[in-house]
Amino acid sequence: MIKKRNKVYLFIKNLKIKKLNKKLNYIKVKLFFIKKTKKLDNYKLNISKNIKIFLVFYILLLKLTNLIIFL
Repeated sequence: MIKKRNKVYLFIKNLKIKKLNKKLNYIKVKLFFIKKTKKLDNYKLNISKNIKIFLVFYILLLKLTNLIIFL
């Protein structure tokens, strides 16, 4: 189960990336914190302002990491 403040990988399955070849492109963008849950299957990520993508993503585009975070 994904909860607030967990770290997740964001998959680029439906995102438009400027690389020409999809085979050489990255599968996962990077690690992000979950800022807020929206309904049961949408999550708002803590993404910096210079990345020009939406902040809310469906659960199938996220993968929970095994990292334990103490805050």
